[in-house]
Amino acid sequence: MHLRKVKLSDVDQLVIIHKEAFPDFFLTSLGEKFLKNYYYYSLKTNGSIAVCIENDHQEIQGFAVGCLESAGFHKRVFLKSPIIFILSIMTSFIKSPKVLLRLLKNFEKKASDKDDKNYSELLSIGVKPDCKGKGLGKVLLNEFEKEILKFNGKIIALTTDVSNNEGVIAFYESNGYMKAFEFMTYPERRMYKMIKNLKK
Repeated sequence: MHLRKVKLSDVDQLVIIHKEAFPDFFLTSLGEKFLKNYYYYSLKTNGSIAVCIENDHQEIQGFAVGCLESAGFHKRVFLKSPIIFILSIMTSFIKSPKVLLRLLKNFEKKASDKDDKNYSELLSIGVKPDCKGKGLGKVLLNEFEKEILKFNGKIIALTTDVSNNEGVIAFYESNGYMKAFEFMTYPERRMYKMIKNLKK
């Protein structure tokens, strides 16, 4: 196993892991085409931070993707190719017109009026199900934080579910993240904004 930065050519592997690790997540429900575009254009957007861990056969076992500056990042990703993003969710939109509203609300994730998003953010971290319990999540999180520090990032944030998520919350807390806010995202999904000060 060894760590490296994610490349654009890795997107297909990231999507496979995302689908396996998060089968019930909203973004997964938007389909493989959307996920490919999301990761591809996130990686192409200035300020993106992405690391992965692969085995000796160069197969990615887990990844962490985020950004150096949270404020406006998703808008910049979308503006890379808005038509492609719109086309990639058309099937889901036709089935349920509320999909677009939920997508926009989901990307906002503004914890409170005081949340100026003046921090780096971990947007997605996933490990292949058959690799769970091997400590890869902790390794990826540590490597992601190191990359943020290289660019003088001081604070890193993430969002995670409140309900039925005790194991994940405990994982982040054991790695130095604290619950900063509890907030509601669309539709009535309770979330925690968790923050870690990287320069104490």
